[in-house]
Amino acid sequence: MAFKKPGNEAAVKAWMNFLFKPDNYAGFLKAAGGFIPATKSASTAVDSSLLPFINQLPNAIFYPGDLAAWPKVAGTLATQVGTGVIYNPKTVLDKIQKVAVAAGTK
Repeated sequence: MAFKKPGNEAAVKAWMNFLFKPDNYAGFLKAAGGFIPATKSASTAVDSSLLPFINQLPNAIFYPGDLAAWPKVAGTLATQVGTGVIYNPKTVLDKIQKVAVAAGTK
């Protein structure tokens, strides 16, 4: 990615500063098809149908994608969660939880 290459720091900073100016970012979100904004200033200029979701963001809990253990847990979740329709949901969730606990928090 551009920001990881030596010598690109100034160009990347200039691009990010341009993109995240409120008017530019709101325009980008609209053109991109209605993404939920990552800045408070842009959240005031979005489609009102997104407001219920935006209003929930302060309380949101996101996947721990920054943890090295997450891919194993995510894989187990993806392959096993649907089996809760066929098998006992508690048993399935307990199995997923065991994988998560064993994977740790690193």
